[in-house]
Amino acid sequence: MARHFRKHWKKYTFGSIVFTLGGSYLTRKFRDRNVIREYCEEAKQYGEKGISVLDRPKKVTVFLNPMANKMDAKIQFKKYAGPLFHLSGYDVTVVESEYEGQIRTLMGYIDPECDAIVVAGGDGTIMEVVNGLMRRWDVEKTRTIPIGILPLGRENRFYSRFFSSRLSLSQTRRISEAAMDIIRGATVPIHMLQLEPESGKTLFALSSIHWGVFRDSLQIKDRFKLFGKFRLLMSHVRTVLRGWPGDYSLRLWFPASSRSSSVGTMPPDSQVANSPNSTTSEALNQTAVGRRKIEPTRLVARRTEGWQERQLDVVGLHLCLEESASLEERLKTVVWPADLKKWDFIKQGWSASLGKNVPPVPGTLSVDSSQLVLHPQSGGVSWLNIDGEPYEAMPLSVTVLPSVIRVFTKQS
Repeated sequence: MARHFRKHWKKYTFGSIVFTLGGSYLTRKFRDRNVIREYCEEAKQYGEKGISVLDRPKKVTVFLNPMANKMDAKIQFKKYAGPLFHLSGYDVTVVESEYEGQIRTLMGYIDPECDAIVVAGGDGTIMEVVNGLMRRWDVEKTRTIPIGILPLGRENRFYSRFFSSRLSLSQTRRISEAAMDIIRGATVPIHMLQLEPESGKTLFALSSIHWGVFRDSLQIKDRFKLFGKFRLLMSHVRTVLRGWPGDYSLRLWFPASSRSSSVGTMPPDSQVANSPNSTTSEALNQTAVGRRKIEPTRLVARRTEGWQERQLDVVGLHLCLEESASLEERLKTVVWPADLKKWDFIKQGWSASLGKNVPPVPGTLSVDSSQLVLHPQSGGVSWLNIDGEPYEAMPLSVTVLPSVIRVFTKQS
């Protein structure tokens, strides 16, 4: 036997690999089948409940992005979520988008009597639904329609933040559980970010804003697919090897009542207007020596007093919405200084991608507030990532809108 194996070791090796992969595939299919059967039996119980002849079945409108997750979203919806909705007795209308921005437009025609809106896609699909909903003329009525999230996109930032306990589940169970949340009917109010530019329409977001070299590193991570889980690490390494640290500057205004802190010593060219008695116009006249002047914007001109100002050379900004914090501190802003060391940049970016908390480096500015005005500027064209979607960098007034919409959540 040993002599035969030595003689035909290539065949034995190939056979072992095929047997192992095939067994793993069949095992996964068997487990998925059992998971689907389990959820179908639960959904069937809801569908067998009787209703009055005067009542109608619950109406659900599903906005599906068939191009999400490399055109795999439609297959996953029909395989895992669609059967559960039909078994539960829902009247389901599926709307498939054909181009970017279509869902935002179609949200203007949705029936106000709809019982639920389901987003089947990624962050871009969620953002289109939310902005279309908030721009309706009857928004006070339609925003009460609960929204369900099916994580069918490649990037599901809002779902990952809101349902962080489910990230360890398999894709089959994660999608099925999200569909069952909608069928079970438990909802919770969530907060929202209102982003008002100097010109153009107001934007609405649910998660975060990224700007600077950290954002740029995230955009190029797919160039390093061969490195697997280390592709984000390689994108940060590539960033520090080319064009570091970039030409970014930021002017930031926030209420004096906000909680702000700086680790170590702030750069000597930063300007701060901390006095509650000083007016905003006086604060805006202060400009760091030796830097290009960032002119005050229309967004700041409305502020009269009680606001602080910071002007800094930076490498990046991260702003996120924290649901569990108090209303005055739900807007978490972190600004990294321009003299950030390369190793600290790599460590901060890589650890953040793994979900680890990293102590801030010296010079980092942290602000917890309910609103702020930011004016980003760079040597060339720069971009903001708003809930994962790219927008050209522009002055923005950011405000937290508390408990604006309701989303389906797991039953307690």
